[in-house]
Amino acid sequence: MISIITPYYNAKATLAACIESVLVQSFSDWELILVGDGGTDGSDDVAAHYCGQDPRIRRYSADGTGVSTARNMGLDKAEGKFITFLDADDRLSPGYLEALVSLMAEKGADIAGCGFLKFTEPSDIVTAQTEDDTTKHVLTAGSDEFISNHILRSDTRIWSKLFRKGAIKGVHFRKGLTIGEDMMFLLECMDNCSVIAETDEKLYYYYVNPKGAMLRPFTESSFDQVKCWEKAEKWIRKHRPALMEDRDTAAKLAAAQCVSIMLVAGKIAFLDDEARAQLADKTAELGNKLKACSAVHGVARYLPGGYLVKILLFRNSPERYYTMYRKHKG
Repeated sequence: MISIITPYYNAKATLAACIESVLVQSFSDWELILVGDGGTDGSDDVAAHYCGQDPRIRRYSADGTGVSTARNMGLDKAEGKFITFLDADDRLSPGYLEALVSLMAEKGADIAGCGFLKFTEPSDIVTAQTEDDTTKHVLTAGSDEFISNHILRSDTRIWSKLFRKGAIKGVHFRKGLTIGEDMMFLLECMDNCSVIAETDEKLYYYYVNPKGAMLRPFTESSFDQVKCWEKAEKWIRKHRPALMEDRDTAAKLAAAQCVSIMLVAGKIAFLDDEARAQLADKTAELGNKLKACSAVHGVARYLPGGYLVKILLFRNSPERYYTMYRKHKG
């Protein structure tokens, strides 16, 4: 019934625990599609071992062409009525699949999602499970509402969600984006969705990787953080033009764009003087985009704390902002 797609790349240290979290699911009608992406650390041996232990597990190779290609291959191979994505360093609560299948059936949803727990050590999961006695809430939304109140408000993840296969019809992950491919995939699925349901129960365990894309030092691909929101704006203007006429939605999108620009600026700040000088044109481009986005009516309401000051400082003098940011971050 459910296809679980897990791309992996040099994930030997975490892949076994990831797979084990699937094997103990209370809902057993699943297939696990492992897609290797050309790593050399022995992850393939781990994947092969589990394929030999359980016929529900299959393995394919994407030959180092990136996570988007690996996930697309998984989609092409998936035979289930429903699709979910599990990263190779993450884990699932034993009741993850059962809870989301039930939620989807109860609400007649095309996508069912849940909350997530961040962890750096396995003990973090055990402690959180013991202490988590909060009341669980379920929200439902139509696609326009989900775009405005969820995707544009940081719920841009594809993991921790179960997709009806029809919700993904014709949608694939965009190649060439190292950041934001999840958000664009989720956004494009909205064309196939009527109802999205989410529970805040934390059933997905997300590993905080210090080498993850969002935490890495600056590279050229850091600009994908800005590009993905530009692509999102173009998509919304084309597919949901009425949303852009709503002031609140326009302000939320502008706030997301402002945050993405400042995240890239924060990475540039730690480059040496020569490297920053070579990016002078890019800095000017970021400044112009920031000026336009921060001028959108109502944007300040949707900026995280402290961002309005950061934006004003950067708009006034990028180099001074870089200096102050480095000092502030030590």
